[in-house]
Amino acid sequence: MLDVLSVTRSVRLAILELKGNEDPVFLLQAGKYWLRIRRHLGQPDLARSGYFQGCSPANEPANGILGGPALQYHPTTGSLLRYLRPQMEAVRVGLADGWRRALCVIRQ
Repeated sequence: MLDVLSVTRSVRLAILELKGNEDPVFLLQAGKYWLRIRRHLGQPDLARSGYFQGCSPANEPANGILGGPALQYHPTTGSLLRYLRPQMEAVRVGLADGWRRALCVIRQ
């Protein structure tokens, strides 16, 4: 498992929530991180803590990127994603089974 806060090429924050297997709270964890980051937008918190030196992230909500094995998403993920989409832009990315050896997106 790995959670990452990054900046896209368009200087927008992106929350990457990655799971190695089926997890029913996958999307809810990403939502929790999204709310936490939203609280810091427009404040100097991230820069003061040393994040993204030499880059000023845009003052707009972060993107959510949900990555995991394509055949192991919990069945509720798609349904829950529809409810969160108006507030949190989220993309589900399905990775090939061997994603730990070589990253390969097979479904988006």
